[in-house]
Amino acid sequence: MIKKIDGYIPFNEKKEDYPYGKKHFTYDPVNDRYICPDGKPVTFLGERYDKYKKKTTRIYRGQECKICIHQKMCTKQRKGIRYIKSFPYEGERNAMNEKMNTEKGKEIYKLRAITVEPVFGDIKENKGMRAFLTRSVETVKTEFNLVCTASNLKKIWNELQKINNKKGIFLDVM
Repeated sequence: MIKKIDGYIPFNEKKEDYPYGKKHFTYDPVNDRYICPDGKPVTFLGERYDKYKKKTTRIYRGQECKICIHQKMCTKQRKGIRYIKSFPYEGERNAMNEKMNTEKGKEIYKLRAITVEPVFGDIKENKGMRAFLTRSVETVKTEFNLVCTASNLKKIWNELQKINNKKGIFLDVM
């Protein structure tokens, strides 16, 4: 069974914004290359395994960096050539980022902040659920369902307390 879920996932991007950052380079999918802010090509060099990120990345190399007047601002490489790494699913992440920056995306995510996030915060901070104690998918689901049930029971209890307090009935927990 396929569920049609429209996800809204925020992009945790560095706030650093200088004119020659990667986000200012335009990707040209037809020619599989980037275009730098000065309009010069950055072409595909090859694929490499990034041992720190544990992913295969695509490496792109600037073609006219040696004669560029912005070379010193654009790259810190000793040879003065700009390299760009492209990670797997980068296109999908960029599409999600664009979707999150729309008015609809902002409204939907704002709703999440008042509906779901406080519950997760309560489960992590107040109930101490920071990691699962079990490992298989089935037992993790059971463990999470137990924590959610406890959270929902607490909500029901609090609502009942409010109703009873209005009626003058006070219940005490042993």
